[in-house]
Amino acid sequence: MFFLDPKNDVAFKKIFGDESRKHLTISALNDFLEKKEGELIEDITFLDTANLPDVIDGKKSFVDVRCFDQAGRNYIIEMQIINEFNFLERAQYYVSCCLARQLEKRGKYKKLVPVIFIGIVCHELFDEKNDEIQEDMISHHLITSSKTGVSRLHLAEYHFVELRKFTKNLDELQSGTDKLLYFIKNADEFEKVPVQLQNDENIMEAFHVLERSRWSDLELQDYIRKQEEIERESRQEQGFKEEGRQVGLQEGAQAKAELIAMNALQNGLNISVIATITGLSIQEIEALQKNVK
Repeated sequence: MFFLDPKNDVAFKKIFGDESRKHLTISALNDFLEKKEGELIEDITFLDTANLPDVIDGKKSFVDVRCFDQAGRNYIIEMQIINEFNFLERAQYYVSCCLARQLEKRGKYKKLVPVIFIGIVCHELFDEKNDEIQEDMISHHLITSSKTGVSRLHLAEYHFVELRKFTKNLDELQSGTDKLLYFIKNADEFEKVPVQLQNDENIMEAFHVLERSRWSDLELQDYIRKQEEIERESRQEQGFKEEGRQVGLQEGAQAKAELIAMNALQNGLNISVIATITGLSIQEIEALQKNVK
């Protein structure tokens, strides 16, 4: 027995987007949103994920899981493996689309219900500067007054889980949230359920869903196609990073050569000699010479 990767969209939906296992989704929502007694989500109804939004960048786009709870609040849950640079913008677009669709049906602003976006990402999402407060592994983003900090605009919420910031090992897991995050991040690395997780019924059930032997051939084909897509996008991402690194190195080498050439020109060194030393062309050095005082 071995387990498939829950971060793969197909596997993620099979665990958290199935009516027969909605208790797993309810538990995950309460964990990620840090709900307390008295405000817990008790029931959800799944919605069609293919209708939000219609088109992005000329192609149909699907969110992973959509549902609403007993109070009518809408939830969008998105699992993101690849570092998509416009992920935050896409999250806001999804929420806006969901709000707009409600108005089409109800026709009155007062009948709009909140839309809560939950994004689970494998990379660090926020690029905080050294002097900025760092976001926690699970961060909550509400619309508040810049003066009072009070929230009066309740129709849009954004919550993000940055898996890269989760570094606990099996013996350090304490809360249900710890176990859930560990499962999502590491489940595909095991051939049997770790002892430390066997006392959690929800996690055990989620592991069983990921057993390869329980998947039909058609389901496995969908999973493999998605995995190939993820790997292809990952190679592209690495290629872009390597290309950027090479450009950076080239630009750094060019700047260093130009600095040496400027110093040599200021000391009256012959242009041909400078070209030999720096590797710059005669034309490049002559252009630099115009800036020598």
